[in-house]
Amino acid sequence: QIAFEPDKITSKQVLAEKNAELRRVMIERMGYLRFSQEVGAKTLDEDTDAGGKRQLLRIEMADDEPLVGLACRCPSTDRQYFLRVPPTIETCHQAAAWMAGFEDPTLYRPQIET
Repeated sequence: QIAFEPDKITSKQVLAEKNAELRRVMIERMGYLRFSQEVGAKTLDEDTDAGGKRQLLRIEMADDEPLVGLACRCPSTDRQYFLRVPPTIETCHQAAAWMAGFEDPTLYRPQIET
């Protein structure tokens, strides 16, 4: 099921899995966005960038660190992404800055993103 039918993986199965590595693979195969929707991820922050609305989402995981990621859309391909960030990140801007390699998010001021 994990390898050949990832669309049949449920969030309930993922949350019941004790093995952290297998749980990670299951989430990757089912998709972070679908997983976050099924488990009712907590929205920590929302803002807008060139791709439109983006959300910083947090999912509490039993026996593991919280799963935190930036849900955003690529403006050129219109593809949705869930980009994982450290659980200490608190805002969408801070998440984008961290992904761009900025330790200080106040220094991250993109004029245009491609």
